[in-house]
Amino acid sequence: MTSLIVILLLALFAWFWFENQGCKEIAILICKQTCRQIKVQLLDDTIVLTRIRLKRKSSGQLTLQRTYCFEFTDDGNARRSSTLLLTGKRLELIEIQGYFIETVDNSI
Repeated sequence: MTSLIVILLLALFAWFWFENQGCKEIAILICKQTCRQIKVQLLDDTIVLTRIRLKRKSSGQLTLQRTYCFEFTDDGNARRSSTLLLTGKRLELIEIQGYFIETVDNSI
């Protein structure tokens, strides 16, 4: 019985890790596309997961909401912080300092 619990926990951990990696790849693609659209440079081509929480979709189903932070520059000197919010694998919000971006339903 104990070995079954251990196997289930390992499987849950593996699923969670792979799910997070997939969401991070989606978030990086969205960041790169957005930075290209507004003609700024995504610094270090990296984003950082800063928060995970449970949230209900409009259908009532529970899903994970992930908050990522990233930095960009528009002049090559100053680093600016930004935030991207994914609910499940859908873009909920992207907030870029000094820029207004209309958020649309963006599912990759």
